[in-house]
Amino acid sequence: MTPVSVCVPVFNRRDGLERSLESVIGQEDVELEVVVGDNASTDGSLALARDYAQRDSRIRVLAHPANLGPLENWRACLTAAAGPFVKYLGSDDELLPGALHRLTRELEDDSAAFVYAGIEWTLQDGSQRLYYAAPADGTIASETFLREAATMLDAVPTTLASVLVRRSDALAALERPRAGALSGATVGSITLWHCCERYPVVRRLATALVATDDTHRGAPTARTQGEKARRSLWWAHRSAFGEFLADAEIPADLRTELRALLFLSAVPLGRRGFSAAAQRMAAESEARWQDVVAAAPRRSVRRSLLRRVRRAPSVDEVDW
Repeated sequence: MTPVSVCVPVFNRRDGLERSLESVIGQEDVELEVVVGDNASTDGSLALARDYAQRDSRIRVLAHPANLGPLENWRACLTAAAGPFVKYLGSDDELLPGALHRLTRELEDDSAAFVYAGIEWTLQDGSQRLYYAAPADGTIASETFLREAATMLDAVPTTLASVLVRRSDALAALERPRAGALSGATVGSITLWHCCERYPVVRRLATALVATDDTHRGAPTARTQGEKARRSLWWAHRSAFGEFLADAEIPADLRTELRALLFLSAVPLGRRGFSAAAQRMAAESEARWQDVVAAAPRRSVRRSLLRRVRRAPSVDEVDW
């Protein structure tokens, strides 16, 4: 079975880090290494990571003398990793038993861009929700994944938390010409979108293989957030998707459809409001809405997309 590198970027998450590392070293039937990237923590996270490394030779620790930020910490972990497959693991995430074996087995399919499973998410009120689990184990076209992503309805992952990806693909995503659009909150989603350019299908699983919680409410990807923070996160994803489309190596018709879907995710459209709404978005948004405006009025695209959008709420109306 292909070796896996589990990359654990951390900054001041000592309590969560212990749970994360325990969940990794307990994985069975998989050849693994663990790379912990400590971002100049001040709460004992580094000492804890080094203690684990002394006890388990599979664990290596990168101690950054200064805080690099989440994006560069992730890049450092990827660069240091040796395995062909990499698993991002947040320092307050937990791998469920058998997760790495299952994910690795699925990604042995050379045609698959990546494999993702469900996430068990515990909110601050103690309630639990299941995200991203597929209706059944199987394969979907990479184009289908991109269409789902463009709607911004949270139907497919926008994070690497439940994903196994090839290390070479994750590094390549960081080196794209428009990689300046990346941030700690969007690096996962952009990585997945770029992987979809290179492979025809995506593998997905119906089971949850990762658990996480919103203990750290201030984290940019926390689901228990105020309305303003939640909207800001989704606008960051919209803007990142616009940047992705600017240089994505995909068929022209698909690019047009994705731009229109992205546009419709941001603007609630009526029959008479299309042009005015499009012009407002072109003036106000940071994404490349000028191109969207040019593409969206194509009658066939507009008609089919409006039918889809009428059956679904806008992203800000989704019950998290």
